Amino acid sequence: HDYFKESIEIREQFLQTEVIDLLGEDFDPFVVELKPCSEETQAQYEKLILCYEEVLPLTKLLSGSDHIDVANLLERMGAIYAKTYDWDNAVGSYQGAIRVRRSLESTERAEELTIASLFYNKGRCHAQRKEYAVAKACYESSLKYRIPLLGDKSIDVALALYGMGFALGRLKRHQQAIVALTECLNIFKKQLGENHIRCGDALHWIGRQHASRSDFDKALAKYTAALRVYKTNK
Repeated sequence: HDYFKESIEIREQFLQTEVIDLLGEDFDPFVVELKPCSEETQAQYEKLILCYEEVLPLTKLLSGSDHIDVANLLERMGAIYAKTYDWDNAVGSYQGAIRVRRSLESTERAEELTIASLFYNKGRCHAQRKEYAVAKACYESSLKYRIPLLGDKSIDVALALYGMGFALGRLKRHQQAIVALTECLNIFKKQLGENHIRCGDALHWIGRQHASRSDFDKALAKYTAALRVYKTNK
């Protein structure tokens, strides 16, 4: 319990400072190379991880391995591992959280959306590990939860489609990638406006798929449209 309180205090301290979340939604992690955080931030993350690793077995012992507190803790651990680019432990933590939440058989919508987010975050970690087939499967699982709950025009659905399109492209399934990314682009335009930087990211990846298919005229058109969006956001 004391370890858990300490971990919360560290997290609250993070929230009161300007820490760049390199896995956030402000830019495309598949385009912009991830950079290490500062040594001070890294040290604080490592301290937070140690707190979580200490409290996890205690929580399992006191509450049981399939308790919601275990799922919440594993989810937090996954997020911190991802912030430090420890993709292996991030994947393991997210997978553990998914397993626990599924075992709870909750009927609450919020719980299902949490499972969807866990699959989405796990997919991003697999993509960083270049495990594109597994990443694609995770994005598909996220969509299976998100679409019935949020509809097919929500930003969260668009983000999962975006990740799936990226993974499909890496798997050289370019036509399928174009379909997913175009659907994603249409949602971004509707929800965010056609000049939002996310539209530029989607256009960029659609262009890359056309280029891989040697359809250079379409590729150039998409790249030009993406560049126009990026210049608007400069």
